[in-house]
Amino acid sequence: MIEIIRDHAGRVKCWESGEMALRWAAAGMLAAEAQFRRVQGHRELPALAAALQRELGIPAPATVTA
Repeated sequence: MIEIIRDHAGRVKCWESGEMALRWAAAGMLAAEAQFRRVQGHRELPALAAALQRELGIPAPATVTA
């Protein structure tokens, strides 16, 4: 992703502001998004997080109810 952002924003010669740099970085991330791959076992990640919390004794995050 970093390389794609560098390539995408590398053509800009005159940066007007830091906000402009953030916009170019965001545009590069959107361009890189097409190459991302899903993590194998992504559906089991919540169960893994819960098991790690139980094992390490970390309290579960508070849930907000409406």
